Amino acid sequence: MVATAVMRVGLLALLLVASTARADPPLPEPSPVEAQAEPAPVHYEPVGIPDYVTIGLGFGASVLANSLKPRSMQPAARVDFDEAARDVVRLDSLSARYAIRDASDVTISLLMMGPLLGDALVTTAWYRKSPAAAWRMAIVDLEAFAITGALQGLTNVLVSRERPYGRTCGADTPADSHDCTGSVRYRSFFSGHSSFSFTGAALMCSQHLRFKLFGGGAAEVATCAVGFTLAASTALFRMMGDMHYATDVLTGAAVGTLVGFLVPAIHERVWGPPTAAPGLRVSLVPTGTGLSLMGAW
Repeated sequence: MVATAVMRVGLLALLLVASTARADPPLPEPSPVEAQAEPAPVHYEPVGIPDYVTIGLGFGASVLANSLKPRSMQPAARVDFDEAARDVVRLDSLSARYAIRDASDVTISLLMMGPLLGDALVTTAWYRKSPAAAWRMAIVDLEAFAITGALQGLTNVLVSRERPYGRTCGADTPADSHDCTGSVRYRSFFSGHSSFSFTGAALMCSQHLRFKLFGGGAAEVATCAVGFTLAASTALFRMMGDMHYATDVLTGAAVGTLVGFLVPAIHERVWGPPTAAPGLRVSLVPTGTGLSLMGAW
């Protein structure tokens, strides 16, 4: 399932980043020539126990949801908008639909690896020489994916919407195939491929625009554009493969984008920006009775 694949990629990323993670050493003042040749280190907000707990609970809920049978495995009511979109984009042959489903697995894998391996490990830990920041970035990325997985998995079980191809079981889709006999047939709403893909795209966009991982300018905007283009392609592929309706992928896109932008923003809001800036700064401060919000100018 999608959540399992995210966990595998995440664990690989964490192992690789952890192998280089250390406190970023103080750097000597570079000469003007060195300043142009050497990329500046990246500073990322702290992470802590709440983040690790959220990751564990999120992926735990996702795995649990994938192990449960959908609430009601019955044919779903048809929606005119979904039916019209299906008629336009669904591929005619079964072999073509299987091929495009495989393509969606490739694009979602790229969008899962982008923020975790590309941004955190390669760009931040290696190129920008900020392994500690890379570790924190990977944790925030995993937290976003865990929240998306929990929301998507639990909704799948509760809504129990039949996939579009379900009506073709026994016709051009073999009745004895896993697609027709398994509970996966009733996990259409909302799309996991779409939600995870848009989460990955939003994380990449957030990280590149905030930290200017490629040095700023058009390269960061291009990264956003490529990420969301791949995410949109993934959603379209799922419809072409008759795995989801339009409302399934649109909901997944909305949830994934919201989570992918909101989780990094919450960290920045709580812990403060990487460098001091004029104006009000809000932070959490431990006290004798718990945590308190403190503002400073």
